[in-house]
Amino acid sequence: MSPDASQESSSAHPIFRALRSINEYAASVVLLIYVVGFIVTNLYLGSLGIVNIDVLRVRYVLSGVLFVIFFGCFALPLQGLRTILSTNYRNSPAMKLMRAVRYTFRAFMAVFGVVFLLASLSSAPQRHPIGIPSVSPPLPFSAWTAYARANLPDAAVKLFPFIVYLTLIIVVLAFGPTVVRIITGRLRTLNDVKGEILKVLPNWKRVLWALIGLAGIYAMLIVLTTLQSLIDFVAANRLSFGFQTSGSGSSDLAVGWGRFIIAAFVLYALIAILLVQFSMTSSQPAQNTGGDTTATKGQYFTEYASIVVISTFLVLVIPMYSIGIYPYLPQQIGGGGLVRADVFTSSPVLNAEMRHSARESFIVDRTSAGAVLVMVVDTKQGNYRIFEIPSSQVVGIDYKPGTQ
Repeated sequence: MSPDASQESSSAHPIFRALRSINEYAASVVLLIYVVGFIVTNLYLGSLGIVNIDVLRVRYVLSGVLFVIFFGCFALPLQGLRTILSTNYRNSPAMKLMRAVRYTFRAFMAVFGVVFLLASLSSAPQRHPIGIPSVSPPLPFSAWTAYARANLPDAAVKLFPFIVYLTLIIVVLAFGPTVVRIITGRLRTLNDVKGEILKVLPNWKRVLWALIGLAGIYAMLIVLTTLQSLIDFVAANRLSFGFQTSGSGSSDLAVGWGRFIIAAFVLYALIAILLVQFSMTSSQPAQNTGGDTTATKGQYFTEYASIVVISTFLVLVIPMYSIGIYPYLPQQIGGGGLVRADVFTSSPVLNAEMRHSARESFIVDRTSAGAVLVMVVDTKQGNYRIFEIPSSQVVGIDYKPGTQ
């Protein structure tokens, strides 16, 4: 075999073809992540009145990766839900709802795990290092058990409305089309109404299983909340339970990452309700004028789902994330959270502005030239000013992780 033929055969090997495909897609994905990070970062800085558009910054990649993770937290579950509904579009509305709710629960348990892992890796600087005797001595395990027992009833009460809302959503989705038909006059007689309700309402066994499923979701949320508290105690030497935290600090998952997962679920729920509603009214095959079935409502449903997801991404998700979520996530993992610090400069004027007793300083960002963007907040009047301090004037930075 000639060298040219050997080279062609090796290049045609599936592994080499896969590597070439990865290289092609990798460049596009990295570029997309970079552009998204650029947009997110500068939208946030623009909301603070900062106009400093640096094109070449590695930070944009990290910000873009975190946004892609956020987008995947609701886009991937939506893709799975679309598949579930498309493959079950001939089933009854009750069966569609049961499968959609069951899938949603499983999907967001996985999302919760991903977000919790990110929150643990980010190690938000709102606490002292563990083991300093006079500041943060290790807490005994009995302290956590006592704190958990005291706060478990309160957490259970706060989680219960979620189950109530979920039940109401299921009822509305199940009986909403029937109510619409009654209002619009499509169901004229009482027998028609009864027949329509019997079609929607599952038998008592399914009702029982639905109630058991809701109770299981409620129990699982309590277990996950307890597990989060235990991991927070072991990893951070801190007592927390749900949205309750001992001390002046706040739970990472309940503040920044709480907004992250809640926003992902809300976006998922808004689109999922539309998709489920559309699926319930699209259970019959569509036929062309010649009588041949050329397309089904399931195919139309796929196109509709794609349009909804893309439109939501372009119109709503990026601005909402940039202003409502990105500022609350720690900078070390791709967020834009403010870093409490005292910046010492060689300028007496700047030092006088930042060293005032009624003012606090926060690092907002750094430019590609090394300049530090510092926000100085007047704690009495509630306003703030932002200074761009060149690196040549920065003498030192005193970070204040315990008082952020």
